Amino acid sequence: MDETEEKDYRIIIDNSDLKNDSNEVRLIREDDYKDATAKECGDELQKSSIKYLLSSEEDGKKAFPHSDFFIVRLLIRPRIEQDKKIWTKWIVRKTCPTPTYDQTVFHYKKNDNNLNYLWTIPDDFHAQQMKLNMLHVDPELRQLLEHILDFFDGTLDKLCARLNKEDTLKTNLILEKIDNE
Repeated sequence: MDETEEKDYRIIIDNSDLKNDSNEVRLIREDDYKDATAKECGDELQKSSIKYLLSSEEDGKKAFPHSDFFIVRLLIRPRIEQDKKIWTKWIVRKTCPTPTYDQTVFHYKKNDNNLNYLWTIPDDFHAQQMKLNMLHVDPELRQLLEHILDFFDGTLDKLCARLNKEDTLKTNLILEKIDNE
């Protein structure tokens, strides 16, 4: 098998019934391109990866014909610093994924027949840099900055829990003053 055949897959996961371990996983396609910044990754999604997004949408409609689903685009960075390739993995799944670095998420709504963009989180380094320099971020990166800030303050986790119809963790912290006499 040549190298391009090994890299050519996408994953579809039906994790709606975790109690019965009935997850369906099918390998389909993967994409790669050179080392890129967060903005370049966004530009890449808009240009060459749009075909994978639309193809993933069609695969999701076939895999989950009666429900909403999510399309997740993950950037897989090599652990070896000399390897400058970044792998793009597309995952179609029934539940909203937990927000993480190098991730873009779309939500397909069955009732509206509409694919909605939810968020993009770049790698840890670029996310931290944008957060630290938020007053100097280019206007064209403002939406990405909003996603990063929502990621760090837990807003995306709450959105994910709401979309998955999960109860959010409620913390009842009681502080008591202790008198040291």
